[in-house]
Amino acid sequence: MKNKKEKNNAKGVEKKSAVYVPFVVLFLVELWIHKGIVPNFGDDLWFKEVACSEGFSFLAWLHQRYMEWSSRTAIELLLMITVRAPLYFWRIVDSALITCVAIFLSKMAIQKTEDSIYINTITSMLVVTITYTILNSAGWIATTVNYMWPLSFGIIGLYPLRKLLDYEKINGFEMIFYSACLLIGANAEQMSVVILTAYVIFDLYCWFSTKKIYKYAAIQTGLSVLSLIYIILSPGNAIRKEKEIEAWFPVFADMSLFNKVDLGISAVIKEIFLQDNVFFFMMLFTLMVLIWQKYEKWQYRVLGAIPAFFLLSLSKMHGYRGDERLPFSLVQEMGIFVGDRVYNYKTYIVVGSIIGMCCLILILFYLFGKNTWTTWILIGTFVMGLATKAVMGFSPTVWASGYRAGWIMNFAFLFCTVFMLREWDFKNKNATCLLMGITAVGGVSGMIINYYSCMSI
Repeated sequence: MKNKKEKNNAKGVEKKSAVYVPFVVLFLVELWIHKGIVPNFGDDLWFKEVACSEGFSFLAWLHQRYMEWSSRTAIELLLMITVRAPLYFWRIVDSALITCVAIFLSKMAIQKTEDSIYINTITSMLVVTITYTILNSAGWIATTVNYMWPLSFGIIGLYPLRKLLDYEKINGFEMIFYSACLLIGANAEQMSVVILTAYVIFDLYCWFSTKKIYKYAAIQTGLSVLSLIYIILSPGNAIRKEKEIEAWFPVFADMSLFNKVDLGISAVIKEIFLQDNVFFFMMLFTLMVLIWQKYEKWQYRVLGAIPAFFLLSLSKMHGYRGDERLPFSLVQEMGIFVGDRVYNYKTYIVVGSIIGMCCLILILFYLFGKNTWTTWILIGTFVMGLATKAVMGFSPTVWASGYRAGWIMNFAFLFCTVFMLREWDFKNKNATCLLMGITAVGGVSGMIINYYSCMSI
């Protein structure tokens, strides 16, 4: 009996360990991709020259930057440490933090079930498909530390919400670790708003449902508020904005509130509808399949397919029509509703169709979750993701920042995809094999493309 019990325990441990194998493979793949990256241009060279200069002081440097350029004190501390370190330090840490994104997205999205191995594998494959050359525009180290690292630390800082929802205990060491991650993640403007919004909504949910608020959640909320205040009070941010207006978008200073909102909406529409966006399409494709599985009525199945086919049709049209005609000429430097466009009925038809698709996606999330907390997590994540990109309309670098400004939005789409896969019937072998096959092709293709594209820069 004892030997049998020991064997069963060993099998349980082995099965539990196997769940993390996809993440180990992802880390090794990222190391392989990073092996070919050589950060030898752009801001990396400038930061390294400053960090390695004689008499350099971290405290003096960070104070000067806060007063004259940026409130990203924690991020720039990590940046200056990284550029001073041997190159393998950045390669290892960046690979580890990409892997952490996959781990904690999966841990936040799913409960511990026998299907975890499938979802962890899919999450890892989806993460490796993103075009990593997006994060090389200002220099590899400078851009990844400013965009990839806050995202990773921010997701880890949000993970306590999942543990509290599952009534899991958070010990003292974990509290310190999660709070430190939150402070680093919230040091980036977009991530700061995401973290604060998530904790405030969680606190309100707890208060209205149970008339109490978790003490640790309140502490995290307080840290998020302090982080946002720290960003708002930075004199350097205002100075940098003036210089960026002059350098990137001189007319931005004279724009009205309507123009800036228009810019933000334009930036969102351009990135998810008028250009190829793998994560957005994967989210819509997953939603379509799961609506098909949940509902037998053809009306619901047709509704579920419309957004995915709408996006696919735009992609095909782009190849035939180019960027000169509607809808691909919709977004210009000044936004959508400028000049003669305000009086062009075609503009309103195109914009109305795109907004209609977004509303339909929200309806489909409602149908998918059947008005449970699943519904509101999907809707909240999707809307918050769009908002992180739309808020760039209030920045003069709305176009200069390019794809990297939509980094958080794309991972919000990824989270929605992983979260919906909780409802996938993994006991259906044929459907599961098809799903795993599609993601495997995407993962391997992404891995190869990322390796050679990163190496060629």
